[in-house]
Amino acid sequence: MSVLFMEPSFCQGRLRRPTGSVGLIHPETHFTDEKAGPLRSATYRRLRRHWQFINELKLFEIDNHVTYGIHVYSDDRGRVSFLQATSLYHPDTVERSLEHDGV
Repeated sequence: MSVLFMEPSFCQGRLRRPTGSVGLIHPETHFTDEKAGPLRSATYRRLRRHWQFINELKLFEIDNHVTYGIHVYSDDRGRVSFLQATSLYHPDTVERSLEHDGV
């Protein structure tokens, strides 16, 4: 079964270029919905960054009861490989974790 992946972004051509990518903020339902298997499969092969947020600090205009994330997608490489952090309260956590030297 073929899934047209994130149609608006894909149709803009950003994901068609070898170096193209697109970042989207959207709910996380496609990771848990039992009917979203084909979309989930397409998502994992294209996902490069996944930052899941809890909006308790109300930094974003999204209901704090909705689980959502920042997702960066690129071309379908046929394998799953992405960076991820979940249950974040502030975007600064992502930046600091990527810059951390491990000490």
